[in-house]
Amino acid sequence: MRESFAEMMELNKTIDAEIPKTVKTSSAEIGEIDRKVTKMSADARKMVYSYLKNLKSFNKSQRVQMYQEIQKVYAEIEKLADKKVKLAQEAYDKIDDSITAMDRINDKMAEEFKSKKVENAKKEVKNETPSRKASTSRKRKSTTIPDAKAAKFAESESFANEIQEITPQIYGQMDMPVNPFEPVYCICKKVSSGRMIGCDNSECEDEWFHFICLGITEEPKGVWYCAKCEPLMQKQKKK
Repeated sequence: MRESFAEMMELNKTIDAEIPKTVKTSSAEIGEIDRKVTKMSADARKMVYSYLKNLKSFNKSQRVQMYQEIQKVYAEIEKLADKKVKLAQEAYDKIDDSITAMDRINDKMAEEFKSKKVENAKKEVKNETPSRKASTSRKRKSTTIPDAKAAKFAESESFANEIQEITPQIYGQMDMPVNPFEPVYCICKKVSSGRMIGCDNSECEDEWFHFICLGITEEPKGVWYCAKCEPLMQKQKKK
């Protein structure tokens, strides 16, 4: 992703250096052509007026000569008009090529960003999902997000913010969950976070519970069952 980011920065430098110069040069040339065409059109109109006014007094040779001169002026005007269109098209093509290049890099960065998110999500599930096979004493220990993970996400978010400043459309077009693979726990049906305690019923549907959802601040002593499992476990004991 950093390579794509560097590629985008380099493209921006090229665009900043070349596009304004291209537009300025093309605009200046087109402006000069417009001035020439305006003058030549005025001259041509005068020639046509003179031709029509003196048509009867001209002999055949003079009429042909005058007509050819008028045609020559209009041919030159047409040639300048074609040149004007060509200059405008060249400037447009250069700008369009730059936009196409930016779109290509934007798409590439968006795909890389999505792939990175999925990769991080898979690693997070692998590293953070609580295990049912853990012993009771170990299972009931509260869980917290490791500092290394927090640092990793901070770095990821920092880099994402850099990209957002340069290509805001990349973020605007994205719509994916923060972690589509991580399982949910507790009565709140949320992902693992903060301090949690595991139900000692190995068949518990929710498995782990957030301290804050239970309204506790300290870990209960001894065997602990969630509110849903406790009545079931009491019935089993009576049997």
